[in-house]
Amino acid sequence: MKSKYDELQTITKDVKHMQKKISRFACCNKYLSKSQERRESTDRKQQPKTEKLYWARMRRDVKD
Repeated sequence: MKSKYDELQTITKDVKHMQKKISRFACCNKYLSKSQERRESTDRKQQPKTEKLYWARMRRDVKD
């Protein structure tokens, strides 16, 4: 039969393991949300450029 001390040791080991897993997941999640934000900001930057290209193409078509 395990002593109370051994049980406590295994519980703390499990808790530490879970904390590691959780922190890793949180880091990964933070990285993903940052990359998502970055992607959205680049989309916002590129959007007016495509509009400009669209209107330039329209003007070119009208000239031809």
